[in-house]
Amino acid sequence: GNNVVSPKMAEPVKASPPTTFLLGCVKCASTSLFDMLLEREPRLCNGAALDAEPEFFNKEKHFFDYHADIESAMAGFPDYTEHFSSCPPESLAIDGTPNYFCDSHVPSIMHDVYANNGFDAAKIRFIAILRDPVDRAISHFHHNQRMHSDYTMTWEQVVDSGLEKVSHWKDNTTYEGLSLFKPQRVDRMCTLLGGGAYDLHLKEWFSHFEPSQFLILTMPQLLKSPKAITDAILEHVGLPVNQNVTAMEVPKSNSGGGYKRMENAEKLEAFYQPH
Repeated sequence: GNNVVSPKMAEPVKASPPTTFLLGCVKCASTSLFDMLLEREPRLCNGAALDAEPEFFNKEKHFFDYHADIESAMAGFPDYTEHFSSCPPESLAIDGTPNYFCDSHVPSIMHDVYANNGFDAAKIRFIAILRDPVDRAISHFHHNQRMHSDYTMTWEQVVDSGLEKVSHWKDNTTYEGLSLFKPQRVDRMCTLLGGGAYDLHLKEWFSHFEPSQFLILTMPQLLKSPKAITDAILEHVGLPVNQNVTAMEVPKSNSGGGYKRMENAEKLEAFYQPH
């Protein structure tokens, strides 16, 4: 990012902001991984939801995805840091908002807000966990059905409209007018289908942060070797690895499940193949 804000616009922060972000992607076991990390490593601090915020804000702070411009993000940043005011000084604060990974404006806004508040954005560490994008889309579809009683789109409608919208997004560098779901949000590619276009999201992140700041994992890796994966994460964020931990299990943190391949899966496989 390159949005330079006058110092007088930067209100004092209420606590040190996170230096670690678990980016998602949505429906890629990020909640299970987040819970494992907090249970294993007491020096990681997720802060707390503030008054009137839903309970899931204990994990997901949804700050950078809810602010589409630098001015509103700068104004809200002190309140964002208040989430972490209970974190001990020696801890590492972590934000586990999975929408950050695929919301196209987040990397630029995050970089500029940190820089304009005097924090070194190069010290931030990111963790991304991904899975087969077709399986991710199917899981996302069932999640939407479970969580939103007014969600009436069929799978076929989701696939056909989603492919059209993603194609438009790829041809439209201004990212305008794209939201398949939750139109009140400022997200662009964080849609049921768009979320799995991983290379496009990473390209956006890598244009604002160094690739070495990222540890990119897969859901099968986590399920197969949870201890090795959490060891790698702790090393990536700069925390000593406790060698006394001998075995770990992946908790089931969301009420989802394994789903069969849906009709039209071939369309999605063809779409995701370049990504």
